Amino acid sequence: MEKVVARVILLLFLSTRLSAQEGRLADSLAVLELNRSIDQNVVRQRMAELKDQYADDFVFTHGTGLVDGKNSWLQSVAGTHYLERTHDSVRLELHPGMVIARGQLRVKKETRE
Repeated sequence: MEKVVARVILLLFLSTRLSAQEGRLADSLAVLELNRSIDQNVVRQRMAELKDQYADDFVFTHGTGLVDGKNSWLQSVAGTHYLERTHDSVRLELHPGMVIARGQLRVKKETRE
């Protein structure tokens, strides 16, 4: 009887862990899709969509060290014509109510002649 109870407890534990991992995977995929959508909206300068997609406490740290908040970043987007924005090697840290995304961002901008 003890072996049966131990197996049931083990199965419940493993089932709970698998369910949690599946939830984290689904969350990660949703964040990656949102990131792709944001990139497309930046290129197309869809400001209304971007205002909805970015949280009010959004922070973007550029490779140069410059840090933009939501408003300053949206002003920058409005004044720049991006031809392409793509992310590569994205790593996500999922926290309750927050995600930290790190990776390489490739950007092509229209050059002014």
